[in-house]
Amino acid sequence: MDRNLTDFPATFRASRALRIAVVLALAVHLASAAFHIFFGALNVDEGFYSLAARSVMQGEVPYRDFAYAQMPLLPYVNGPLLSWIGYGLFAQRFVNGLWVFGAVLIASYLVARRTHPFIGILLALTFSTAPAWMYFVHLGKTYAFVSFAVMLATWAFLEMKPGWKKFWLLGFLGVLGAGCRLPAGPFFAVLWIAALWHDQTPTWRDFLHAFVGLAFFAATLLLPFYLLSPEGSRFWPFAFQLASVLERKWRAGWEDIVKMAPVWWASLMLLPVLAATTRRVPRSAEIMVGFAALVALALNLLPIGAYEEYGVPFMLPLACAGALGIHSCTVNWHPGKRRALLVALGVWQLSAAPLLTHFHGTARADFISLWLPSTVPSFDRNLPISLVRARNVVEQLLPKESPFIGPNLILAVETGRRVPSNLRLGPFTMTRDFDAEKAHRLHLATYAEMTAIFADPALPLVAFFPASPFNYSWSVPSFRSQPEAERQQWAELFRRDFEVVESSSQFLLLARRNAIRATELPK
Repeated sequence: MDRNLTDFPATFRASRALRIAVVLALAVHLASAAFHIFFGALNVDEGFYSLAARSVMQGEVPYRDFAYAQMPLLPYVNGPLLSWIGYGLFAQRFVNGLWVFGAVLIASYLVARRTHPFIGILLALTFSTAPAWMYFVHLGKTYAFVSFAVMLATWAFLEMKPGWKKFWLLGFLGVLGAGCRLPAGPFFAVLWIAALWHDQTPTWRDFLHAFVGLAFFAATLLLPFYLLSPEGSRFWPFAFQLASVLERKWRAGWEDIVKMAPVWWASLMLLPVLAATTRRVPRSAEIMVGFAALVALALNLLPIGAYEEYGVPFMLPLACAGALGIHSCTVNWHPGKRRALLVALGVWQLSAAPLLTHFHGTARADFISLWLPSTVPSFDRNLPISLVRARNVVEQLLPKESPFIGPNLILAVETGRRVPSNLRLGPFTMTRDFDAEKAHRLHLATYAEMTAIFADPALPLVAFFPASPFNYSWSVPSFRSQPEAERQQWAELFRRDFEVVESSSQFLLLARRNAIRATELPK
């Protein structure tokens, strides 16, 4: 057993330098997290995730009572915390920040125990100072909690002894993680299978425990949603997601993937060279963690229609495997040689993203946004102010008893307004592919229904995004664009009856003219 596995707690208590390094790393992470929570540009999905959490805490069920475009468990994970601290954009990001902190803490602690405490701290710092990774994990989406579940599974696989407790915990985490984000399933599946053969020859009892545990958690956590809404449970996590991916004709750019964790991609490429030259290899369990991360990354990033953000949850276990592997290969190196390697990797960490941005000609409004993927908007330092302004307009013009209409759903959550069940997916709630009956069963709105809502004289306000494609312009699930005749009809309706009352980089609010005349808008 590695000496560091037994003396890490004592080393921490005895080393003043280590305690200072931990405090500094913690301060860096918290400062970076706060920046990304408050200034990361609004994502169009954040509204429906927050609204789903509020809905389940009010007793509603995904698929049966409202449309939800992912596996059903995340609203039940975040809902209790949000019901306590309040629903909203920054509240949801704060909750995700807690999951992110837990994930980074597990990763750094695992590496510190198995290598050296300062290497664990360096791992944490590489992620805390990686704007691309921090940007995505703090968005109000699935990545933060799935990253936490992935790291819990990594800890269980590496640290727990073989036995039924380990099989059941990995089965539970696999169902929970995939139940929040289905494409995370391959990572958990690889570790669950590998655990059967890790340091043992499995017996029939091991197979029984593993399969019974997995079946039990799948039945208790996921089966009820299917029984309550078979059609919705098949359509939203599977058919809709498949159609969405197939409709997109691009692939994730390699340069944007590298920006997520540049030092660990470099480490991955360096590891085979080190293993060949030093004739030392990492432990088999550590290799399996890296293999699980690479399988998940390949399945999430290589298919057509993938975004680079799909790989975010698997970067931490990949980094753990890389750090542990490099330590194993260089354990006998002279300290100066190892420090030189760390310095070289650190320089690459700081320079890779802006260099890639420069060579690909991506224009950015500020320096720190150079580290973001090319497909991601720059940081928005006016987001807190523009959110307050937009929220005040909604509270002033939309009576509390009136339904909230529009795809920019985060304002419905911020102001406590109710949203019709067929409009809770924001940009993804319109269909021209289904008849009215099927659209109703799937909690979608037809073009005729949406036009009637806009034309209703009692509708005082519509909350749009500044980017027109997100304003009901797609038909679900084909993602065909809105016909020009329909677009012109809506445009004429809004020109005639509405005017813009709030416009910023994240919000576009249109109010009916008679509502404006009857209300004094906030300054």
